[in-house]
Amino acid sequence: MADKFTEFAGRMGKAPKGTGTGLKLLVAAAAAAYGIKESVYTDLQMVNIGLRVLARPQATMLPDMYRKLGLDFDERVLPSIMNEVLKSVVAQFNASQLITMRQEVSLLIRRQLTDRAKDFFIILDDVSITDLSFGREYTAAIEAKQVAQQEAQRAHYQVEKAIQERQQKIVQAEGEAKAATLISFDVDSY
Repeated sequence: MADKFTEFAGRMGKAPKGTGTGLKLLVAAAAAAYGIKESVYTDLQMVNIGLRVLARPQATMLPDMYRKLGLDFDERVLPSIMNEVLKSVVAQFNASQLITMRQEVSLLIRRQLTDRAKDFFIILDDVSITDLSFGREYTAAIEAKQVAQQEAQRAHYQVEKAIQERQQKIVQAEGEAKAATLISFDVDSY
């Protein structure tokens, strides 16, 4: 069974690129694994986040869940609460914090998603961020900033080099002047 599940999961491919939401549903042994790729904006930057959730229904509440939410309760509930939680958590961080504080972001997503899933009698066994990337504009801006920093460092190095060369010429000129004075003093003494 596990081999068939792994093979099926491998054939599913990636979620669609760009804005919007891609959803994958993998079902095995009464547990569901959802993968969602969400494009969210923070600091006016598009952030692409991939999230994997392993969920199962609370067994004692199955009859009520089927009655209130239908047989496809997991397909109806999980995608919407995942989107809701992702958007609310990402909005709390700026773009650089999403990278540097990835563990905290992941923990916050897990806690909020677990709390929301409890309202629908769904137990989350695992929640993890599978992908975190930024839009092309943000990536290009980061690269441009790095290039500008390198050029500034290069210019600073060239200024330092020019100062050193100037200092070297001054010392050399002073040495030549002193040598000329000594030679002229020696010529006068003969």
